Amino acid sequence: MPEAEAFSYLRVSSESQADRDGPNRQRRVIADWVKRTKTKLVGEFADLGVSGTTKWDARPAMLEMFNALIASGGKPPVVVVERADRLARDLIAGELILQRLRELGVRVVVAENGQDLTSDDSPTGKLVRQILGAVAEFDKASIAIKLRTARVNKRKLTGKCEGRKFYGEKPGEEIGLAIIKEAKTKKKSLSQIAHALNEAGIPTRLGNTWCRSSISKILSRIPM
Repeated sequence: MPEAEAFSYLRVSSESQADRDGPNRQRRVIADWVKRTKTKLVGEFADLGVSGTTKWDARPAMLEMFNALIASGGKPPVVVVERADRLARDLIAGELILQRLRELGVRVVVAENGQDLTSDDSPTGKLVRQILGAVAEFDKASIAIKLRTARVNKRKLTGKCEGRKFYGEKPGEEIGLAIIKEAKTKKKSLSQIAHALNEAGIPTRLGNTWCRSSISKILSRIPM
């Protein structure tokens, strides 16, 4: 059987702890777990002087660890910590970290007692996950409402918000639109405008020749 692999994660809250025995004690406990479980440690990530309530993406070492796990597709599949509070002291901050690791298929194991934090089925763990799910759903619904309101307001102002772009909104169509507008101000007929565009060698968006109906459709959407 191939040897199991893991990352280790260390954290101390203050610089004074970092200078004392904190990190070394964590390493010793983790080393004992590595020996007991016959696991190969393939990387260490240490946030020294970082509060246990700090979010994962504000911790330099943890962010580096996540980037490594994402790049490798969730390999190694285990992160080991000395104690659960080394991961986080704040319940919500800790559950957010665990949630992201679950999404990557990575387990978090406590070296002290072998507990798998990612498979926490305690009432507290379940409650926190439900709260986080409800908050995420609320945020998603709120964003959808804001976007819908923005689209309605833009449609009122411009007559259009989404879907196919009007002629003149895509790169390379500025010249054709300018010819259409100028010809319209000079009271040119639809046939005359189409003829002018064809003579200038400017194709329609589909690469066809211009006709009265295509000119009429564009003019109906242009504020003059």
